[in-house]
Amino acid sequence: MHKTEAGGVQLAIGSAGAVRSAYKLILDNARKYSAEAVVPGVLVAAMAPKGGLEVIIGVTTDSTFGKVVMFGLGGTLVETLRDVVFRSLPIDEADAFGMLEEIKGRALLDGVRGAGPVDRRALVDLMLRVSDLAMSYSEIEEIDLNPTIVYPKGLSVIDVRMILN
Repeated sequence: MHKTEAGGVQLAIGSAGAVRSAYKLILDNARKYSAEAVVPGVLVAAMAPKGGLEVIIGVTTDSTFGKVVMFGLGGTLVETLRDVVFRSLPIDEADAFGMLEEIKGRALLDGVRGAGPVDRRALVDLMLRVSDLAMSYSEIEEIDLNPTIVYPKGLSVIDVRMILN
């Protein structure tokens, strides 16, 4: 679950030889991190553009409220700041836009220190799609899109984890 801490992420790989070396390094690191580690494969993907703001969008199943969607500051900030908000599913556009306004770090969405405002429409669209997905498949227990990097125009989902029951 914590690929970075396990040495399971290699960035800026520029050649086929470097991909092979990174693959071996990821497997070695995984075994050092946990002797029981099973790594059925690795993902090689284009680097996300620099900049942007890391956020988290997720779904969890609450014993009282059922499925709920989560939005907040993401990446390692989610565990450090715990700046997230929740809504029971399904959500609509007004719910999603409202969630953007409820996090303590909402000023970051408007841009700080020369960064432009993030693409709120892209965030809301993704939140609605995640809501629809979770509502359409009862076997989905959890979804984590963390980090999702949102830019002034568009976003990139960097890592996804889904737990099925």
